[in-house]
Amino acid sequence: MKITKIECTPCTMPRKSEGTLTNIVLIKIFTDEGFVGFADSGACYPEGVQDLIMTLMKVWEPTLIGANPLNRELIITKLCAYLYNDMVTLPPAIATVDFALWDLVGKIYKQPIYQLLGGKANDKLKYNYFITGHKSTTPEARAEEALKVLAGGCKSIALKAGPNWGNPDMAADVANVRAVRKAIG
Repeated sequence: MKITKIECTPCTMPRKSEGTLTNIVLIKIFTDEGFVGFADSGACYPEGVQDLIMTLMKVWEPTLIGANPLNRELIITKLCAYLYNDMVTLPPAIATVDFALWDLVGKIYKQPIYQLLGGKANDKLKYNYFITGHKSTTPEARAEEALKVLAGGCKSIALKAGPNWGNPDMAADVANVRAVRKAIG
């Protein structure tokens, strides 16, 4: 079995709980045996990440075309070589391909992915909403974002901490947690 085609589609989706738009990339990986794996990149922050993922998919296309989708680890290792060889790291791009490959594996073996990964661990999954500094840049804005997503039905919130998530220092992280905790209890 071989990968024959990759399709990437940039999309903008509304986020009901926030009243904002989110950019993502949808990918499809096709095989010569008629299987198609689907995945999305998740939210593309900051600005320009969606374009970067689209570009990487084009760069990676020669590596993907002709590869056996069941050789996930080999494929991912080759893709990582592009990113960790004096280039910016972009784990969401690799994860998007990995998710699509897992989707293919599940379809090929006619099994849900959780079964292929060792079986069910929980009867019910909990969803975390992640608040980062990319959109909400102040403690007050993060508290307001938390209130909005709770009002939209989300029951679990995670605050991203550290400089990679828009926080200049530990004091800013503490202020963010305090503000959100005060707002939502």
